[in-house]
Amino acid sequence: MAVALSVEMLLFSSLFLLPISVISQNNGTVAVGSSLTATTGDSSSWLSPSGDFAFGFSPLGNNDRFLLSIWYAKIPDKTVVWYAYDGNNPMVAPRGSVLNLTANSGLVLNNPQGGETWKSEITLGTVANGVMNDTGNFVLQHQNSRSLWETFSNPTDTILPGQTIERNGTLSCRQSETNYTKGRFQLRLQGDGNLVLNTVNLTTDNANFPYFDTKTTAGTVSGSQGKQLVFTSSGDMFVRRENGGRFTLTGTEGVSVRDNYIRATLDFDGIFALYSHPKNFTGNARWSNPLWYKPDDTCQNLREEMGFCGYNSVCKLKLDKRPTCKCPKGFSFLDPKDIYRGCKRVESVLLADKWVWIGISIAAALVLCTAYYLLRRRRSALASAGGDRARKQNTWLCFLKSDKLTDEHDQENMGKHDLSVFTYESVLTATSNFSEENKLGEGGFGPVYKGKLVTGREIAVKRLSKSSGQGNSEFKSEFMLIHELQHSNLVQLLGFCIHEDERMLIYEYMPNKSLDYFIFDSIRGVQLDWKKRFGIIEGIAQGLLYLHRFSRTRVIHRDLKASNILLDENMNPKIADFGLARIFTHTELEANTSRIVGTLGYMPPETIEGRVSVKTDVYSFGVLILEIISGRKINRLCNDDGLLNLVGYAWELWKKNAALELKDPTLGDSCNGNQLLRCIHVSLLCVEENAADRPTMSDVISMLINESMELPKPKKPAYYTQGNVDFNGIREGGEQAGSINVLSNSDIGGR
Repeated sequence: MAVALSVEMLLFSSLFLLPISVISQNNGTVAVGSSLTATTGDSSSWLSPSGDFAFGFSPLGNNDRFLLSIWYAKIPDKTVVWYAYDGNNPMVAPRGSVLNLTANSGLVLNNPQGGETWKSEITLGTVANGVMNDTGNFVLQHQNSRSLWETFSNPTDTILPGQTIERNGTLSCRQSETNYTKGRFQLRLQGDGNLVLNTVNLTTDNANFPYFDTKTTAGTVSGSQGKQLVFTSSGDMFVRRENGGRFTLTGTEGVSVRDNYIRATLDFDGIFALYSHPKNFTGNARWSNPLWYKPDDTCQNLREEMGFCGYNSVCKLKLDKRPTCKCPKGFSFLDPKDIYRGCKRVESVLLADKWVWIGISIAAALVLCTAYYLLRRRRSALASAGGDRARKQNTWLCFLKSDKLTDEHDQENMGKHDLSVFTYESVLTATSNFSEENKLGEGGFGPVYKGKLVTGREIAVKRLSKSSGQGNSEFKSEFMLIHELQHSNLVQLLGFCIHEDERMLIYEYMPNKSLDYFIFDSIRGVQLDWKKRFGIIEGIAQGLLYLHRFSRTRVIHRDLKASNILLDENMNPKIADFGLARIFTHTELEANTSRIVGTLGYMPPETIEGRVSVKTDVYSFGVLILEIISGRKINRLCNDDGLLNLVGYAWELWKKNAALELKDPTLGDSCNGNQLLRCIHVSLLCVEENAADRPTMSDVISMLINESMELPKPKKPAYYTQGNVDFNGIREGGEQAGSINVLSNSDIGGR
């Protein structure tokens, strides 16, 4: 007993030899008298109990300066979610600065010389301790655990699950990704209860032309004003109204808060977006593309006094829907360090053959094209776009790009996502008069040719056959739809050409052709090892998620298949061919149609009944996964009896715990067996017979990349048997009229 007691005494007394900043922290609790030093060592931060969040000094630049902040501590990208302000400027401390936790003033920051530079505002009560919570909230507590000050009540540019913003509370963006000074945009819950996203100088109540607000979106009326912006611990974000109701902004929809870090950030470019990051990850995990964001299109909001990018400027959306600002030819930025301030005239500008496109609808563009060609004959000069008079008149330049670009400055000015009206002569020249040598292939709607513009840019020309079945409505749908869709996993439409009864769509050229060119060929298939194939699967999933959730309108592709997945020079996939796509509003979940379209084998059973939803594409995606894994075509019969297609064959192997037999022999030893098996599991969930049982694409992505996520047991998929198929009337890639028995619910195999 005496020996045991002496050991306990020794352990107890040794605690007092440890630094106070270490021993004072107990389950996230920080004792008064603790301190942190601005350095790169362990004494620079206090961790939450789980270690998910850290409060303290995060290094900037060359580690001579440190930001007083809170960040995600476990992920390589230690994303900052809160930082201290000194007015509009971030609290940046030089190396050697010390943060003390005091009873009377709370947090006090001193520079290396001992001078006070910042402190938390504690007005009532004495601080008993600090707590770094697993929610990401750092709290200064009174002895009765009452909060005296907390970071959740003093947000910067980010709101976390469990956090609320009261009336007149704000989120302010930073100036840039690395400059934490307050930027141009602010999200504010106004005094009238309207949640408004605007520029800082236009955030007073009832400001005109906000980029986003709940009043315009949901009709905020007297008696039901917003009381709080709430981000629940389960990941739902809404505005709580005075009458007890709510205006829902977003939910995580399949992204588990338990398995993922979730944050909503007002980014420096004025986009308020929801992001997720897996908690358990391997490799170079990263923050997701936005799960939700507002506004839908910043560039579309043209104000009375100026646009998003300021006077005399061009606002464009990049692939990730982020806005960027450029100046037309003859103009330069007023301040190159602040591209949002607008442009100034540096030389006279005349109407010419080279034009820039900015945010208006394509229908309006076609009208402007006509007006432009009439005006061009007169070679009218543009009025000076500089000076106060021009600003009062809101001089906005709206141009259309020609296919005759030769000037480097113009090409940069046009950007990558402008719609071009190509002349028939330019298409003939580019394709060598549609020569056989330039022919890339032929789909259901006509041949595709490789071409080269006078600028040197390579293009692909889809020349629609008169007998293809794709009429004016499909042609118009495809070029208008794809131009509005901007995502790295969607093929880029460059323009179109109409000549007499000829209709052509001009796309970016994909040097590696389409996915089917590789996976269904035993020699070329070797070029796609497992890492590349998994990247292709993930890329297609990201493209579909964008179509289903994040594009301006919900888009159902309806003809997803291997030949409609193009591959760029790095084997990155791009979804192509939107001629059969169906546009939904974001509130529509399903539609009925009398027109049955799609490709045999990729079509789920409800399609034959005329029902279309996002789950239509999910089924096709499941089929694609199986093709990518196996190197087999969906309609190639797989079993000895000659009855089962690839889906049925995969199901039979799954029931026998032999699913890995699906692996394409060309994959050799490049496979990650667990990852491959997980992909097969996900594919079988996607092709389940009941559409409601299939996951959403958001679910699919979570299941693919989060290896710790438990997957539900797949049910029997929808697949056909050879004896029950009527092939009459079905055409690859084409439209099917009438009802046919393509898929069978036969009882082959158990559930």
